[in-house]
Amino acid sequence: MDYTLASGQLTFFPGDTNTYLFLTVVNDSVTESNETVIITLSNPVNAVLDATTNHTYTIIDDDGSGAVSINGINTNAAEAGPVSGTLRISRSGSTNSDLGVSYQVTGTAGPNDTFHFGNSVVIPAGQSNVDLTITPVDDNIPEPTETVTVTLTSVPGAHIGTPKSATVWIADNHSTSNSPIVTLVASDPIAAWAGRIRGCSLSPVTVVRMRR
Repeated sequence: MDYTLASGQLTFFPGDTNTYLFLTVVNDSVTESNETVIITLSNPVNAVLDATTNHTYTIIDDDGSGAVSINGINTNAAEAGPVSGTLRISRSGSTNSDLGVSYQVTGTAGPNDTFHFGNSVVIPAGQSNVDLTITPVDDNIPEPTETVTVTLTSVPGAHIGTPKSATVWIADNHSTSNSPIVTLVASDPIAAWAGRIRGCSLSPVTVVRMRR
């Protein structure tokens, strides 16, 4: 069985302009070609059929290309150089056709901290894997080590295996040891209301910039 779909009659109740059919795909482990389900409307009561009376639903098999996973090949990147990080996306099944893979990029690194590497990739026919290269941007901003995490989100024609996410760490090449320290110093830490009409007393706050 490839799917479940209740057959019978649909009813539109007063005030309804649409109703739904619920088709549930059975996720088996059998490698097979994509299959179709054709749904056809017939014999309306108190209504007439439109020109479009059928719809073809395509069930995409997710076993042919097997499980898709992601692993770190070089997870230590650096701004100095720069040194790129590498993540590898692999499939375990057939390599007879291209396989598109979508992913989400998260982590503490911002969009300007690395060169753009998109949110999807294609594993070409004949290949079982493809590498993502994550190249840091060598800016002049002192910052802590940052992370780029790639998580697989969609692989039509296959299914997501484990691990489904991997992380690259980006080391900064600008020391923060000589950076100024900024702090707040209150000259008078106590403030009080002076009266409903006269207003209030203000306590000055001094911003102090110090060198290490």
